[in-house]
Amino acid sequence: MMPELTREIVIVALIAFVSLLAFSVASAKFRFAIEAFNTAIGKLGGWAILLLTFAMSYEVFARYLLRAPTEWAFDVSYILYGTLFMLAGPYALARNAHVRGDFLYRAWPARRQASFDLVLYF
Repeated sequence: MMPELTREIVIVALIAFVSLLAFSVASAKFRFAIEAFNTAIGKLGGWAILLLTFAMSYEVFARYLLRAPTEWAFDVSYILYGTLFMLAGPYALARNAHVRGDFLYRAWPARRQASFDLVLYF
């Protein structure tokens, strides 16, 4: 006993299909926009490496060659490393650039790798 395929059912199914298709296209554009934003933030956060390098190099120069250590070096290094961790870390994660023990990881099936990644991301 199958229900009849009435005109209303066909119209509702067609509306649902068109809505799903429109959502899929809008979702892809939204995902692309979010990914572009995250990439820009990650690259901007990557500049913290350069600033951190210059600040620490100056601190070493001032401390050991000029015998005049600075009071701000620890604070600057702490803040810049935090910035680097919070902004460039997710960028590396999105690009799959993190270092991991690949000798075990690559031998696992894809499902176990995905489960392991999910646990470690949190």
